[in-house]
Amino acid sequence: NKKNAFGKCVSGKAKELEEEHEADEQAELNAAKKCKAELASLGVTAFNAKHGTNKNKKNAFGKCVSKNAKPAPAP
Repeated sequence: NKKNAFGKCVSGKAKELEEEHEADEQAELNAAKKCKAELASLGVTAFNAKHGTNKNKKNAFGKCVSKNAKPAPAP
């Protein structure tokens, strides 16, 4: 019965997208944990100096998470 091929295609694509979304969320959670540990080991001032990009360096944690959540570039 090939009448449900479209439905199967749509549900298959939706499942793929959901799995991809879950992987992205997990990568972001792991990146946040990594940055939190780095913040604890370096201290606030050194961490902000290393990762902060704006005038007062207060965006350091977000920049750290963003950098670590992205996949490494292919060689």
